[in-house]
Amino acid sequence: MAHETYTSPSTLPPDPQDERRAHPRIPTELGVLVEWSGRRVMGVTTDSSEAGLGVALRGAGPEVGREVSVRLNLPEAGWHELGGVIAHAAPNGDGTLLGVELTPGAVAPSAPTGPPTTRDGRGRRPRVRGSRARPKQREARPLHEILAELRALGGYVYEQAIVGDDAAPTEATNTWVTELAAELGAPPPPPAADYPALMRQLAELHRFAKRRQGD
Repeated sequence: MAHETYTSPSTLPPDPQDERRAHPRIPTELGVLVEWSGRRVMGVTTDSSEAGLGVALRGAGPEVGREVSVRLNLPEAGWHELGGVIAHAAPNGDGTLLGVELTPGAVAPSAPTGPPTTRDGRGRRPRVRGSRARPKQREARPLHEILAELRALGGYVYEQAIVGDDAAPTEATNTWVTELAAELGAPPPPPAADYPALMRQLAELHRFAKRRQGD
């Protein structure tokens, strides 16, 4: 994994270089536990990439430059530990917004805490916490609902990108992305060959949605 300095877009203006990043950021809402110097603070991710994480902590966080352990609660595999360094920290009410640069090699696969359920050979849509199976036909939804589903799907796709077995995304997962693109009025993306490619598609869909939100 390439070593890339990471700063959470939650605390800085949008980066015009983001579209050309080797590791695109996608919106996620994964439970997280950050540990450093004997302290543990819970929080939630705001965005994720193969290079780093944006994290909203529910309390005071570590200082810039501090090495930390980050435990992510992934949708299927459960808790997964990564190593990283704090690249950015900013107050956020009673909490802290962090940009965590992941340590190179920190995203090596680890043993899942539960049985694998994302690939059953029948092409079913993955079960993602916080989302329900969507009917084939539905009325137009508010943009905030589509963004919430993008975050839920992002958590699943990020998990497969960092702890998966390099299998290609299922047809159902690619179809899910295509359906979300259609709801947003975005050009339909081609089927992704791998999960990093699918992350790039989700990042582009999120940018498209935010532009539409600003109109």
